[in-house]
Amino acid sequence: MVISWILNTVSDEISNSLSFISSASSLWKELQEHYSQIDGYRIYQLANDISQLKQGNCSIEVYYHKLKGLYDETDALEAPYICNCNCTCENGRQNGEREQRKRLIQFLMGLDESYTNMRSQILLMQPLPTIAKAYGMIKQEEK
Repeated sequence: MVISWILNTVSDEISNSLSFISSASSLWKELQEHYSQIDGYRIYQLANDISQLKQGNCSIEVYYHKLKGLYDETDALEAPYICNCNCTCENGRQNGEREQRKRLIQFLMGLDESYTNMRSQILLMQPLPTIAKAYGMIKQEEK
């Protein structure tokens, strides 16, 4: 059943070459070997798009969702760092928090100058809010 589901979700050209694989595990490994390669150029392009993105003439809502879409695609291509060690270190949590701070700063940097006061208020918060919470605060201020 799983094999049928996988073969029905990929294009006909791909499924034809995979139809003789007998186990779902083997099929999944085959697809992973062929299609899970890191696309360096796309990661570069996404990072460039994120760094260049500004609110401009867009509403705060449109700007936020454009940025979030770029981050979601980045996460899909290159999963965020996760610590899988068996010790009690805090590396995974700290790296996740660092990434969230970087995303918040990028979001705030792209805002129009009309949000300077709100940007300052958010940057003074301890701890810094998530990008989603900052968006909510700015959205509320915009209304």
